[in-house]
Amino acid sequence: RARLRSQATACKQDLRMLDAATEQWAIEKNKKNGTDTPTAAELKAYVKDNSPMYSALAANKVTDTLGNVIAVPVLGTKWTVSPETKAQCLSVTDDVFWSPYE
Repeated sequence: RARLRSQATACKQDLRMLDAATEQWAIEKNKKNGTDTPTAAELKAYVKDNSPMYSALAANKVTDTLGNVIAVPVLGTKWTVSPETKAQCLSVTDDVFWSPYE
């Protein structure tokens, strides 16, 4: 149970990291809300190079700590936890835990 909660926390941190990377990408590249969507390769430049997320992005994948795919939203739309991750962590999390990524 503690391990699953730790993994859920790491997945939430993945979403925070991706959200911050997207914001930085948008600012530096003059991207507009509602029209632009970053690729994994573009986001990689804004993530620490020794992190598991960097490795996933380098492999052209946007996945969380549990290996579930995270859908890349259009700029201006919030990142959301994958339904698979939410289901896997249901016994140790609730909607409040995933806020604002629910």
